[in-house]
Amino acid sequence: FGETGAQSSLIPAIDSSLGLQCGAGVKGDANAAGLVPYLMTMRQYMPPKHRELIVDLEPGGRALREACKEHGVETSAAFDMVLNRLWEFRTLHMELTHKFVRQWDKRDDAEVLGTGG
Repeated sequence: FGETGAQSSLIPAIDSSLGLQCGAGVKGDANAAGLVPYLMTMRQYMPPKHRELIVDLEPGGRALREACKEHGVETSAAFDMVLNRLWEFRTLHMELTHKFVRQWDKRDDAEVLGTGG
């Protein structure tokens, strides 16, 4: 496992605080479904207190999602905007990773092991 934003505790903590579940809504998407085990494995490499925080945030995140649905269109729209910004961040992160790191490595994806294992 190499260094990426997914390996930081910050993004998984944001996901948990927003009620996003690893793998939710990825049925039929082999790429996304394949990412879920990786992200769950990455938790094993986090400091224990970071892992605990992420797990502790999950119930509040689910409650936040439900509360946003119940409080009308404006609240739901604001929540959706946050999710869109998170999606934009992730998209930019992947583009930058490819532009500055991955494009220079001519190996097949299956051959790349990263630097941490």
